[in-house]
Amino acid sequence: MKVWVRGEGAVTLSKREFVGQGGQGAIYAKGGSAFKIFANPASVPAEGKVRELSALDDPSVIRPQKLVCDKDGVPLGYTMRFVRDAYALCQIFPRSFRERNRVTAEQVQNLIEQFRQGLSCIHKAGVLVVDLNEMNFLVDKTFSELFFIDVDSYQTRSYPADAIMESIRDRHAPANAFSEGTDWFSFAVVSFQMFAGIHPFKGKHPQLKGLDARMKANVSVLNPEVRVPKAAYPLGVIPAPMLNWYEAVFEKGQRLPPPDVTGRSAFVPAVRTVRGSGVVRIAELCSFDATVQSVWAHGDAMVVSTQAGLWLDGRRVGEGAQGVAFSARANQAVAVSQVGEGLALRNLVTREDIDFGLHGHDITSYDGRVYFRSRDKIMELVLAESGNRIVAGSAVVATVLPNATQLFSGVAIQSLLGATYVSVFPRAGVTHQLHIAELDGYRILSAAFDSGVLMVMARPRAASKQHQFDRLIIRFGENYKEYDVRIVEDVVQAGLNFVVLDTKVCVSVTEEDRIEAFHASRGAMAVKVVDDDAIGGDIGLAKRSGQLLFSRGSSLYSMSLT
Repeated sequence: MKVWVRGEGAVTLSKREFVGQGGQGAIYAKGGSAFKIFANPASVPAEGKVRELSALDDPSVIRPQKLVCDKDGVPLGYTMRFVRDAYALCQIFPRSFRERNRVTAEQVQNLIEQFRQGLSCIHKAGVLVVDLNEMNFLVDKTFSELFFIDVDSYQTRSYPADAIMESIRDRHAPANAFSEGTDWFSFAVVSFQMFAGIHPFKGKHPQLKGLDARMKANVSVLNPEVRVPKAAYPLGVIPAPMLNWYEAVFEKGQRLPPPDVTGRSAFVPAVRTVRGSGVVRIAELCSFDATVQSVWAHGDAMVVSTQAGLWLDGRRVGEGAQGVAFSARANQAVAVSQVGEGLALRNLVTREDIDFGLHGHDITSYDGRVYFRSRDKIMELVLAESGNRIVAGSAVVATVLPNATQLFSGVAIQSLLGATYVSVFPRAGVTHQLHIAELDGYRILSAAFDSGVLMVMARPRAASKQHQFDRLIIRFGENYKEYDVRIVEDVVQAGLNFVVLDTKVCVSVTEEDRIEAFHASRGAMAVKVVDDDAIGGDIGLAKRSGQLLFSRGSSLYSMSLT
């Protein structure tokens, strides 16, 4: 596609530059610029609005810069600064994501302070965000910068806004009467989720059902009658001045800017005593020096990552890692970490570094293997043994559009001009790629694949459902050409927490702090639900040699279901 940038000249945008498809159109990236091309030219913001948005000089606000036109001068979209390799803000809400990626409470608080300062700057320029929902912000891969996006929808002096997501709409303001107060209410909703991992008007109340009723009644998760899922962080992670402000906004209906909080807060896990029952049997296996974040197991070998370091079969062997692979013959564990543009490998058995010259990003582990992205290729780390020495190489397992692809545990998901394709890696050197039509109507936030089961957390693109999150469970047939889908709608975004055992039974902790157990085979109907005080969203499921494990706090346990 050939387009003309106002004042610069012609630019060719191909599939290689394609980043993603949204409700209004497509995003392309070339060099340091992104191009938003609207499906309907009538939706392109007016040149006057682009001029009024130019008052937003905060570098974190990714505003429209120059109009993009066709050969006849008809506006098709605009350019803006391209933010490369970033997460949607809502991806950092779940506890499981933060612990897996070592996101600290201090980092979250710094992001919230950037968020507050950025919104203050926008208001000083005489502009309102209005649709201040969590999909309209990005966080860089180091969790140190927050960016405001979809700025063309903002309300300026001459151009009013008329759309807002239901999940952040102030029920105490008249319809379409937007103000700095309604912006700060929306900020409160989103920033609370950054702190606590749950929407402030989710959870369960004995009488009031749904966001609408709870918001109108000023009954939030701060109300003692509301039951909060265990996957949420305790309120102690929120600095006292902010917690007092949230109470004023959510429980008392006040609309005022938040306090300037630059201090630090520490998160201390609330570890509960675990007791078995007639349904769930639990035994403690070991405890560690700090909160368990990840468990990688293959055969009889097991590597545990805590907040303080790595442990191999009960021995402390080093600092953290983003992934762990195991060699094929001797089952030696190799830790993989990102260092600049390259990958650092370390043999955890001999504690020796392994030479590896290939650049890579988005490291992920699955079934004793490590995958990473190198430009437009998904690579599998290949470990060859020579005595105790390991030589590392790599193999291409998939070719993807780099800007439109997300790599998760065992799966890569990419958007091809609005169609969603998944590439799963069930065995070493094996890839199956197929179009999952049910995902086309979603914005993918997180995913994981294990032994024929793919789970996805996503937000619907449909305007009527954009306030909610859905969890999709996809089970593949043996040839990976057929699949079935189960959609659990409007869930708390608690993260994906499941494993598939050697018996082909999938065990999952749901958003309601229950365990689901079902067969991983496509077409199997039975689902067993276990409701037990010993389980909940604060446990992280894992497996080793057919054994079901879970972590809670600084301890690791085995678990069986009767």
